[in-house]
Amino acid sequence: MPTGVSRDDTASASELAITILSNLLSANIDVGLKHSLNIGYHGNVDIRTAFVKVLCNILIQGTEFSNLTDSAVNEKYNELLDLLTKDMTLVAAMSIVCPSHEVDELTISLLTIFEHRGRTFELIETLIKQEIEQTDNESEILRRTCVATKMLSVYAKWKGQAYLKATLQKVVERLVLTSKDLGLELDPARVTSNDELQKNALQLRIVAKVPPDSLDHESSIESFDFGSCVALHRFLYDHWDHIRQKLVGHERRDYVRSPAEISRVRSPVLEPLRNLITNLGPPPLAVTWNRPQVSTNTPPSYSMFQDFMLRNAFRGTESFLTARAVYDGGESKDGLSIICIILRHMDSESIDYETLIFCYLKIASRLWHKPFGLLIDATCYNGQNEPQDDLLRKLDSLTPVELNRNLTRVYVYNMNSAFRKCFRRILRVSAKTESSVFHPKNVEYHLIGSLQDLQAHFHLSQLHLPKETISVVTDTRYVFQPITRLSKTKGKIEVIIKVGSQFVQVTTTKKQEVFPGYRLSTTVNDIFRLGEVDEAPTSIQTEDDSAFGLRADSGRIVMYFTSPKKVDVLQTIRGAKAKYSKDSRSHKAYERLIRPQDVPGTLLNLALTNLSSVDDVLRLASYNLLGSLCKAFRFSAASKMMCLIDVSVPTSASHFIIAISEQLAQTEPQLTFDFLTEFFVGWESFSDDQKPISLAYMSPWLPGLRTAILANEADGDRGKEKIASLFRKLIDLAVADHFLTYTLEQVVWPAISQDETILDLFLEELTKAALSLNLADESLDALSSIVAGIGTITLRARVISRLRKALNRTSLRPTKALPDNVVWAEICVLLHFCLSLSFDNGVQAQLFLPEIFHIVTMLANTGSVEIRILI
Repeated sequence: MPTGVSRDDTASASELAITILSNLLSANIDVGLKHSLNIGYHGNVDIRTAFVKVLCNILIQGTEFSNLTDSAVNEKYNELLDLLTKDMTLVAAMSIVCPSHEVDELTISLLTIFEHRGRTFELIETLIKQEIEQTDNESEILRRTCVATKMLSVYAKWKGQAYLKATLQKVVERLVLTSKDLGLELDPARVTSNDELQKNALQLRIVAKVPPDSLDHESSIESFDFGSCVALHRFLYDHWDHIRQKLVGHERRDYVRSPAEISRVRSPVLEPLRNLITNLGPPPLAVTWNRPQVSTNTPPSYSMFQDFMLRNAFRGTESFLTARAVYDGGESKDGLSIICIILRHMDSESIDYETLIFCYLKIASRLWHKPFGLLIDATCYNGQNEPQDDLLRKLDSLTPVELNRNLTRVYVYNMNSAFRKCFRRILRVSAKTESSVFHPKNVEYHLIGSLQDLQAHFHLSQLHLPKETISVVTDTRYVFQPITRLSKTKGKIEVIIKVGSQFVQVTTTKKQEVFPGYRLSTTVNDIFRLGEVDEAPTSIQTEDDSAFGLRADSGRIVMYFTSPKKVDVLQTIRGAKAKYSKDSRSHKAYERLIRPQDVPGTLLNLALTNLSSVDDVLRLASYNLLGSLCKAFRFSAASKMMCLIDVSVPTSASHFIIAISEQLAQTEPQLTFDFLTEFFVGWESFSDDQKPISLAYMSPWLPGLRTAILANEADGDRGKEKIASLFRKLIDLAVADHFLTYTLEQVVWPAISQDETILDLFLEELTKAALSLNLADESLDALSSIVAGIGTITLRARVISRLRKALNRTSLRPTKALPDNVVWAEICVLLHFCLSLSFDNGVQAQLFLPEIFHIVTMLANTGSVEIRILI
């Protein structure tokens, strides 16, 4: 402690710093929370305590986490819309003070709002009257650059051009075709006789009577009020003094004209508008993209673009994650600016496609003043995040004319089988619309299959691709050919298999057709991380025993090959995997995206985690955070909490922690997935002493997985995958720490076994985890111990039933020997599980004796010595 500084001064300085940080985070909750949340797991107890106090202060201050949502943003501008449309004097005042460089934006904003409400002619009438009043000389009416003239010009082009084209185009075309035989001249000086004049007059009468084509009724207009309101908010804030003066002047003129009726004619706008401007404060957003030109885009197109961009800018979902997926990528050899799109960095759990489109359009807006291109890096793309057709159509509808004209080239690098399928669908959807920006007739496609081809188009020093993309090529240590890949749909395809220290590549030797009719072809390069590649049994029979299989991506991808180099390929992959450390398989956890609905579950886990700390100050801060959280979000458990400065939280508060977690799990099931996700995020920061109690307060949330996730998820497969992702993390921690075995058996496994649906999903993930291991791996024993730890009759029935079905499936693809069958690995795993379950429980033999006799009879004297011992 510095000389002359007392403990009280230090404490007050610390509290002042916490107050400052609380106010700072509270004012920027939408951006600050996602960047600071990991501090709740900081290794330094003092820093962690300070952050928990900051979160508690924010909740006590009443920060509305709902402000992060779109609905809260929309409500903010309802009053502004009411004022704008209730009294046209505000519109008139804004048009008068509008500088020439802001005319376009104000015009489109007003036109969008009034057109959606069917009051466009009222708007135009007000502006024309205002223009006439402001003009001294009639010859100058509607001649200057102002909102009124721009409004008439934009509206006439938008509505009038389409109207004239729809009604008169065919008439004019017929007149042009008959122009040689048709005389319409009525000037006596230009005709040869009076008879010709009469004939021309008759023909003109006939032409004038040609009926125009009828018009179809326009479809309903989509509302883009939000984008318009943000623009008007900025305009009112920047020009408030001038607008206020104009409104005051308007009131005075009305008073002079009719002082007796001042109460009736006084503008109802000024005072409410003054209060509204004060409440709104500064505009929330700075526009960081270039706006489309009003002259080349229709008002709906312009408004749709601005509305979409402003909404996504307000959400603040841009992050380091999106910056890795879509960014300015340098330029090609001929000077074409490039936007890079890295497909493998698009994690659907962390980034939504709207955010990616926003980032893409923002970058494109800075380049669309001249031709530019895209480079799509498909290296290691797994095909799990395919965009839907509606998303592609939405991207087309959001594309301004400038972008459509100047996106001239699309490069695709390292196309693999997964992206080939996705790419064909993108082209198929785009080809249905002639004006689509991605229609093959509107953009050049260059499919690049090798680093040499890439260097033909780019200087690598001027192309900002990730280092990993380039290192894949340099990582090649062993190259094997000839190899033939066997495909059900494409027959036999000649490929090359390359094995490196981190990747396995399967590359076609010849270019493959990608999209029929447009002459698009390229080599297909499937690249997998070594940790994802395993041998897959095959039932394919060859004379020289040259067939083999590989599987990747947790078994989702299975490939079959034949090659005289079979033994060398498999031995090389085994050797490379042995050297491939487990750490290299784990990817760095990048910044998390925090959504509004995540906040309660996230903060709840932080509070419960730190309540079991050995530090008394941190325990107190965590207790107060828990109490503030329950009160702020109106949880029923709030009645049990007393947030006081001097509450003594005992070192062993395990009973209270578990009890409050059980109550919240039952009363607030909507928090289940986010609470459990956050639990595994913070697991590594828990001390060894905290881990048992942490598992105990986590377990009450597991039985609710089915009702909280599966029942509420529209897509059943997506719900199952969300639960499976949690179970994979739970299995990993169970395998990694054997000291937790007793705690898991006492509190976690019983919670999972309560629901048969959840138990089935857990068994599926256990089996998948075991299939990725060798039979001699110690982790397989750990997984078998998990099965034994659950040990319920239901689980025993599931394992034996699955083993019997696996034996039956071997007949679908018969092999000479059972160990050569594709199902053999699963049979071995299930045998391990059965053996663990049968050790101390005779009930299994009593209830499932016929099934056990069947399994033993089928597998006796089969397989290696280890498997025979199991049987």
